[in-house]
This record gives sequence, structure tokens and C-alpha cells, in this order.
Amino acid sequence: MDKKPNRYSSQDLQEFKIIIERKLSSAQKLFEELKSILKGTEENNTDDTHKSFKADDGAQNSTKDETTILAHKQEVFIVGLRNALTRIDKGTYGVCLQTGDLIDKNRLLAVPHTTTCLIIKQQQITQIITNTQPNETED
Repeated sequence: MDKKPNRYSSQDLQEFKIIIERKLSSAQKLFEELKSILKGTEENNTDDTHKSFKADDGAQNSTKDETTILAHKQEVFIVGLRNALTRIDKGTYGVCLQTGDLIDKNRLLAVPHTTTCLIIKQQQITQIITNTQPNETED
């Protein structure tokens, strides 16, 4: 019987590490830019020098909120990439935490910080969709 490998080779892990390190570097640069933008919006606040129109205030607040959300998502992505590097160092990168099977290489290339295979991810999404749909029997 042909047994599937349950770990990626050292060479594969090294290739993934290079890809992840590049993505991490880019992600950190973007995060710093977003932080700088947020800091700039706080420093450039003109509330004390002139009264702007309420619409301008709303637009500025909306942009700041969107930038804050983007910065938070970027920070989460960075943590995921760092965790992926830790798994590479431990030799466990690319192994689905739920099934123990190898995660498809193409999935890892697309989502290098993933910890689940596509089957498990699809099940998770189905579960979320099922739990968020309104119950049709309620009136």
C-alpha cells in the first residue's frame, strides 16, 4: 500500500520559508504605512483651528475607520505569517491541524498562513453560512 507523506521535505519547507518571508516583509511595510497614515490623521486634526463642514468630518472619520480596519487585518496577517514561520522551523508547516493530512501545495502558495486543508475550510465556511441564515420556521 502506498502511504502519503505527512510532512513536506526540507527543500519544500525552505521554498515556503522564502515566500513567507517576502510576504511578511511586504505586510510589515504596509502595516507601518497604515500606522503612519493613522498617526498623521491624528496629528493633522484641525478641530481647534477651524470648523469644517459636518460632511467633511464624516468622510474623515470614515476614512480613518477604514484605515484602522485595514491596519488590524494587516496585523492579523503578520501574526499568521510569523506563526507559519514557526511551524516551518518545527517541521509541521503544511499539515492540516484538523486532519493531519498535508495541505495542498497550491493552497499554501495562495494562503501561506493557512492551518487547514481545503476540505476543512469548506466545512467551516458551510457551518458559518448555515449558522447565519435566518430560520425559515420562525414567524
